[in-house]
Amino acid sequence: MAADKLLISAGPGERRIAVVAGDRIVEIHIARTGDLVGGVWLGRVVEVNRGLKAAFVDIGADRPGFLPGADHQTGDPVLVQATAEPREGKGCMLSGAPSLPGRLLAFAPFRPGIAVSRRLPLIERRRLEEILTALVRPGEGLVARSGAAGQPAEALGAEARSLRDRWED
Repeated sequence: MAADKLLISAGPGERRIAVVAGDRIVEIHIARTGDLVGGVWLGRVVEVNRGLKAAFVDIGADRPGFLPGADHQTGDPVLVQATAEPREGKGCMLSGAPSLPGRLLAFAPFRPGIAVSRRLPLIERRRLEEILTALVRPGEGLVARSGAAGQPAEALGAEARSLRDRWED
């Protein structure tokens, strides 16, 4: 059953999100302060600073997050990922290009192409590039992390499918 709505309760140090389908809660997510980095949200632009070429985005935290390089209008919805925790009275740093990290790969739904960790030997990098080229779909990106070294194509394919499914969910 598809989700009908999200119920969000935010308080000091914690946000609770319930996914509702019909008249039943099907998922509950709890995010505590310190859990922002890596989180992906559909936020809303609350302020645009043309001089900084940035937007401030409400993601339900105490303060709006900072999204550099943004070209948005106040009120626009925007998909963002937290890249750094809030500090010194400021909101968290945000990116407009979310990615999902796995053990072997990172999935980048809005950064097309492939990349391989430069920490790996050249021959292993080329092997992984060949495997990833066969796995990546148009418009998406895959990054082979250093943990991918020596892993069979089947394991990389399984993780790519898992990350893609997680993103689609």
